[in-house]
Order: sequence, then structure tokens, then C-alpha cells
Amino acid sequence: MRNLTVLFTNFKRALGNCPDIKIIDEKSQFDPPSESRKKSGLAELRDEGFDIDAWLGSVITLSKGNSITYHVIRNRQNKGEGSFNLNNPQEFLIEPEPWVAKLATNEMDRERLKKVRIIDQPSVNQTFTGLIVDGQSPPKIPSELVYFRRGKLLPMKLSFFDYYETLAEFMGILNWQLLFTDVDPAHPDLKSDFLQLSASLEDFKEIFPSRDFGVWEKMLLERQLV
Repeated sequence: MRNLTVLFTNFKRALGNCPDIKIIDEKSQFDPPSESRKKSGLAELRDEGFDIDAWLGSVITLSKGNSITYHVIRNRQNKGEGSFNLNNPQEFLIEPEPWVAKLATNEMDRERLKKVRIIDQPSVNQTFTGLIVDGQSPPKIPSELVYFRRGKLLPMKLSFFDYYETLAEFMGILNWQLLFTDVDPAHPDLKSDFLQLSASLEDFKEIFPSRDFGVWEKMLLERQLV
């Protein structure tokens, strides 16, 4: 895993310095005592019986209060938005969130949502990335992710381990997670989100010409959206 603090610092600084990006709200958790936060977080999870992977320390350091909401403004028009709000593993892995199941639109999703813990919640109503926690004993760090958008629970083809690096690749653009699901880009409820992702790529390539958006472009190509 690459240095997440460096990845997030770099792209958030680039967004903040760009005249085409209007930052609505931003918080960071990069300041000391990050090392002590990491150690205490890992110790708390071990005390709860979790079999800890070393990479989780980087996520603890990065999370809780690390967020951004921004709009892309070009020619005085809102051309898209980005948003994320990272939650802390030592909280969502330990504490259940029973209210999440109330968002389900069918019984199958309701049962699955009972196992979901939110890891990233942008400032958009009923939209989040969640981790499936099955309650194993002894507990292990889970890896299965889902994306909840417009009342739809969508399994993601991306692991918990890879989530944070991938978020950085997309600079937190809203709904990038859809590109890692099997949902049809022509779905009437989500078509506009996919079209916005395609339009935002073109804007970002112009706004940040020195930045590599290869992952973004690859995922759109796989969906035949570019």
C-alpha cells in the first residue's frame, strides 16, 4: 500500500489550488499525533479480538474527520462535484449501525444492510460505501465492499484494502464507485451518474494536464463510456 497521507495531501492540495474547483468544505487528519492515533487504534481493535493487518494502521491515521466537498465550476457553470467523508475503522468495525438497514427497498437488501458498516459517506443523501462485517469469531478484517446509491445496494469489485488508493486516483469525484460495480450504465436511475463521470474525466484532464487519470479512463473504456 502506498503512503496514503501523501496521496491524499497531494490531491487535496491540487484541488484547493485550482481556480476551477470551489471547495465547499474540507477537513484533514494528517497532523500529529498520527502515530499515536494509529497505535491506540490498532490496540483497541486487538483488544476486541480482531486479527489485525498492518496496513490498517495507515487507514486509521487517514480517517475520522478527513473529508472534502467541492464543485467543479467552469465558464460559470457547475460541471460536477466531488465528496468523501472517511470514517474510522476502530469505530465502524466495532460498533454496529442498525439504522442502515432502514434504507433498504426490499427484504433481501435489508438483511444484507444489517451487516454493513459505513466507511465513506459523501455529503449526498443516502449515498455511501460500506463494508460487509459478518461477525466471525475470532473477528477478521473483512474486505467485501458495497456502494449504496439511489436506493440500490451494489456489490463492488474492489477490496477494502484497495479502496483508499482508488479514491485518490479519482480525486474524490462523486460516484466513482459505480465504475467498480456490475450495474448497467444505461440503468435509468443511474445513467446520469455515469454520464457525469465521463464528462468529469474530460474536465479533469484539461484542469490537471500533468496528472495521470489512467485508472479513470480505463474504467470508462470498459463500460464503453468514452
